[in-house]
Amino acid sequence: MGTSYADWLQAQMAKDQSSHISDPAVTQAAITDNSGGTDPGDDTIAVIAGRQRAGNVYLPNVAAAGTSGAADQYDLTGGNGSMANLVQPVHPRNVVINFTDGDAGITEFTVTVNGTAPDGTVVSEAFTFAGGLDQTGSVVFATITSIVLTDLAGAGAGDTLDVGYGVKLGLPLPYGSTGLSIVKLAAGGTLEAAAATDTTNNSFTSTTAPDGAVDFEVWFEYVDPVAEDVTAAVALLAAACNAIIVDCAANNTAIDAINAALEAAEVTADS
Repeated sequence: MGTSYADWLQAQMAKDQSSHISDPAVTQAAITDNSGGTDPGDDTIAVIAGRQRAGNVYLPNVAAAGTSGAADQYDLTGGNGSMANLVQPVHPRNVVINFTDGDAGITEFTVTVNGTAPDGTVVSEAFTFAGGLDQTGSVVFATITSIVLTDLAGAGAGDTLDVGYGVKLGLPLPYGSTGLSIVKLAAGGTLEAAAATDTTNNSFTSTTAPDGAVDFEVWFEYVDPVAEDVTAAVALLAAACNAIIVDCAANNTAIDAINAALEAAEVTADS
C-alpha cells in the first residue's frame, strides 16, 4: 500500500524542521550591534577596531588674524569681479572679510571664497550682505583658489573689500571627520586649554592669540569618516539579521501549527 499524501507531507515538514533554525538545539538570539563598543560574545556583531584616531601637528609662527593678507584690497567702484594676487595661508585657517562703506550706501553683496581643505577636498564659503560688513567665516582653507564678488549694489567712491584670515586654525583631518577633541595644546611651549573647538569644520581657537611669533603644538583625537560609514553598515547588517530571525520564527510557528493539525488529523483518522 502506498504512502498517503498526508503522511508524505508530514514527513517532508519533519525533515525540513530538523534542519531549520527552529530546532530546539539552535538558539535564536537577536543580533546585537556593538559597532561602537566591546563584543560581549556570541550572537553579536563584533566591535569595529580603531574607530578613534589620534594625531599631532606643529604650527610654527602662526600669523596674527586680520582682514588683510588673503588678497589685494578690492576697489568696489570696479563692480563685481574676482580679487587678484591671492596670498595663501601658511597654516589652514578660516577667512574674515571687511567692507569699507563710506556713505553707508551698500545694500547687497555676495563674496564667495573657493579653495581646498587640509586633505585637498574642494570647499567654499559664501558671505552675504545680511551678515554685515564685517564677517568671520567658519570653513577652514588650506589654499585659496578664488575670491569672487557678485550681486554688489550701492558701492560708492572709496568703498573697498578686504579679505584676510581669522583665529580658527585647521587640523590635518580627513574631510568629514567627526568628534574632534583637543587632547593637549601648547602655545610657545606652555600648555593651555583651547579657547574653542569647531567639531564641524575641524578647527580650534587657541587661548593665546597668534601673533606671528608663537608656535603651537596640538595633540588631538577624531573619528575617521570611513569608520563612521562602516559603523552605519554594521547597524544595517544587525537590523537585517534580526529581520531574518523574526521571519524564521514566524515560519517555525506556522510549521508547528501545521504539524499539530496533521497529528490531530492522524489521531482522528486512526480512531
